[in-house]
Amino acid sequence: SFILSFLVSFVIIIFGREIKINNKIIKTYIVSFVAFLSTTPIIINVNYEINLLSILCGPLYVLYFELILYPATLLLMVIPQLSFILDYVFIFFKYTIHLLSEMRFFTIITGNMSHLGIFIYYGLLYFTLLCFSIKRARILSMILMLVFMLISCNKAYFSPFFKIRVYDVGQGESTLITLPNNQGNILVDCYNNVGDYLKKDGIKDIDILFISHGHDDHMNAYNSLQNDFIISKTYSSYYDKTELLNELKKEYKIELLKSGDYLNYKDISINVLGPIKEYSKENNNSLVLKFNIDGLIVLFAGDIETEAESDLVSKYQTDLKSDILKVPHHGSKSSCSLDFLSFVDPTELFICVGKNNYYNFPNNKDVLARNNVYRTDINGIITFYKRREFYYVKK
Repeated sequence: SFILSFLVSFVIIIFGREIKINNKIIKTYIVSFVAFLSTTPIIINVNYEINLLSILCGPLYVLYFELILYPATLLLMVIPQLSFILDYVFIFFKYTIHLLSEMRFFTIITGNMSHLGIFIYYGLLYFTLLCFSIKRARILSMILMLVFMLISCNKAYFSPFFKIRVYDVGQGESTLITLPNNQGNILVDCYNNVGDYLKKDGIKDIDILFISHGHDDHMNAYNSLQNDFIISKTYSSYYDKTELLNELKKEYKIELLKSGDYLNYKDISINVLGPIKEYSKENNNSLVLKFNIDGLIVLFAGDIETEAESDLVSKYQTDLKSDILKVPHHGSKSSCSLDFLSFVDPTELFICVGKNNYYNFPNNKDVLARNNVYRTDINGIITFYKRREFYYVKK
């Protein structure tokens, strides 16, 4: 708030004299729009989204403060007994702000803006304000700003890579798989603040969301994601009978998968290897998904433990072979047995785990002894890039 207030004041003081309009309402709208433009990069990099209603409603709130709130405050200084008036004034303000924020149709997810992008943006804004009195220059600079913002807010369309983004969401799991040029997004599990990460990356919708099983650390962000994103399809485990998942099934359409099912989404194929049967331990009822992403084989094993792993080995054996393994159950010693690990035989492994977590995960020494083990508690966000022969890991 401190930065925004001083930035807006600075822009209005420096460039306000260029706005030579006598009509108070029109001038208020123009000044408010200039204020909106001057704060846009900061708002974007804090919220990763902008609400277009703020352009329309901002000037109205300026008039509201000038004509209602400020006079009411002065009146109370003279007649304190009328404090109830101010209560109604604030209630109206709070209610309308909440109402506008709920209108998600006008909210645009932008993703974050790089330092270079911010520099270019303010350069274009400075040129626009400098040339405000020159019609042709003003129109040209506004067009340039609009084109730049359209490109900046849709940068996902310009990425030619398949990406696997393992988010650092604490003691839980959330992994995003994106297709090249924003052709689609698949999210495996949703925990904690994953929605903020998705907005930061400019993700506007989720085509497929897999809930590996109904434990809080794999699905507690689902309701908030439904509010902020369009989720086309949700899948979970056929044998999962957890209370949390059952509650979601009452409210949302969730399709159920088990061993032998197969999904094909554009250029990605997904073999469902597990669960093979219903287990008494809830973790073992997790979805086990084998992705083929442009020839890169990635195995997501939920929170399965040794019993389910043994059944997978018996049924699939060498078909478990994968390039990348999402280590089951946050690297717990109750999972990822040597037998299972030898059949999967991954080149790289990643563990979703919170820093200094209560369970002291990961504590599987066999996993930790291997090369190319990435951990969100140490490496933060882990990204795998794939495009034909090109392959790269960023941590």
